[in-house]
Amino acid sequence: MTYEGSYLWDIRRQLGSRPLLMPGAQVLVVDDAERILLQRSRDSGLWELPAGAAEPGDSFR
Repeated sequence: MTYEGSYLWDIRRQLGSRPLLMPGAQVLVVDDAERILLQRSRDSGLWELPAGAAEPGDSFR
């Protein structure tokens, strides 16, 4: 998986391997039947809670 051309890729090229803090969110979605929404990670293939990071112009809404 590549992030080439993304906001994160541009910052990472400038900062190298130094720590990078970015606003992000992770949600727990439970329906009326008490089922939990999971997504499969593209990186590891493991199931996880939906999550993401904000980029310029994005809204957490």
